[in-house]
Amino acid sequence: MTEPRSLEDKIDEMLALQKSQARDVDSFSPDKDAISVESWLELSNTLRTQSRYKQRRQLLGFWAIANGREIEKVLVRSHLTFKVESLLKAVNSVLEDIRTNKIRVYETATRFWTWLQNEDYSVQTRTQYRSILPEFFLKVLGSRNFSRDKFDSIVPNEKVYTEVSKLVPTKEQSRTMASASNLQYRAVIGCFVNLGWRIGEILSRKWSDLEIRKEGYAVVHIKAEDTKARYERYGFLTPEVVDWLRKFKASLVQTRQESGWLFPGFHTWHTEDVGKTYSAQGMEYEVTKEMIGFPKFHLRKNMVELELKRLFREAGCKDREDGSAIYSSHSFRSLCDSLLSRYGLDRKFVDLSIGHKAALGANIHYKDWAEVEKQWKDHCMTAMTIEKQTEIVKEIVDSQARRQNQFLLKLFGRILTPEQRAELDTMVAKEGLDLLPVGEQMTPEQAKKMSRKWLENKKKDMSESVTSKSRRSE
Repeated sequence: MTEPRSLEDKIDEMLALQKSQARDVDSFSPDKDAISVESWLELSNTLRTQSRYKQRRQLLGFWAIANGREIEKVLVRSHLTFKVESLLKAVNSVLEDIRTNKIRVYETATRFWTWLQNEDYSVQTRTQYRSILPEFFLKVLGSRNFSRDKFDSIVPNEKVYTEVSKLVPTKEQSRTMASASNLQYRAVIGCFVNLGWRIGEILSRKWSDLEIRKEGYAVVHIKAEDTKARYERYGFLTPEVVDWLRKFKASLVQTRQESGWLFPGFHTWHTEDVGKTYSAQGMEYEVTKEMIGFPKFHLRKNMVELELKRLFREAGCKDREDGSAIYSSHSFRSLCDSLLSRYGLDRKFVDLSIGHKAALGANIHYKDWAEVEKQWKDHCMTAMTIEKQTEIVKEIVDSQARRQNQFLLKLFGRILTPEQRAELDTMVAKEGLDLLPVGEQMTPEQAKKMSRKWLENKKKDMSESVTSKSRRSE
């Protein structure tokens, strides 16, 4: 028979058991609900969320680099981007260090934030990436291994402010830029001034997005997935800009004309591309023989920005020396906004067409595009013309006044001497007046009637003059 244990022995046993089961609260604990990095990326790899997908890839790449990894880059449509296989390998390597407790998850975040500062990324970019990281950690590590409250207390949260503001050109400066441009960039500038859209929204338009009305202007359609604000909208191009687009299209080689883009790019499909898979905007295409020679994509943003910067300088639009304010394609958004407002388009319709979602508020759900088009046509279609319009002054002929003048000249012809008539004829000729000759004869009845009226008016003027003088003397 075992001896009963004392209370002290029982307490010691319980404490020993707790100590053996205790673990480091910050050590990693597998979570069956966590997902893989690939799955997290694919959540945003849809036709409607391509910008988010690219942003997530870039975020993970920078996060891995900030934590000592190297990632291969590949050239895609004239710019370098992270190779997906190398990206996933680097990210999973950092996650493995977290799972094996070699590094704390919060430490990887602070390293990332410090790296962004050292690389001179803007406060907007740092804040945006910081807001995405917690979701990534929760999904791939699980809620057991990540606390948002602890993340907020460790990783600095900056206040967003505008580091670089945009300068706005005048309509005259935009006219100068258009005049100094070739056919392509004249059409580009025309679209920027008329639509006020973002550079990607304009360059990605196709001819199928335009509905050209019988009056010559065009309604431009953009789908929700192609916009930053994620709502379908319409803009309007004047007949002048539609004509510029047509002239630019006519100047292109056949394959570029048939590409469908308003502004086709210069990179084309080649024979060695046939059979390869091409990804764009969340969809995959297989390159066929029929695609050889056609542009792969529309005109690139960075190429357009460089040319616009040159044209801005030629028009006298110079950035501030300290870089705090610059001219860019975004400058045309403010110009278009002010022009549409100045010419009488309703403020709500301006925000709706340009894409100022924050300014619309609840009005975004009440869209009357037919009324927007009517107002734009009535108030803005002519006024938004960029090139200076030739002002035609039409002479308005008052037939009654012409007859009266001719009658007076006839009267003078009866009263004046031949020398005086000749002198009056010379005066009329010098003034370039289209009147009958002074010497033309009037009937005696016309002359008598006109003389009597003239004498009556003269007597009346003399009488009023005498009365006025007598009053002043009193």
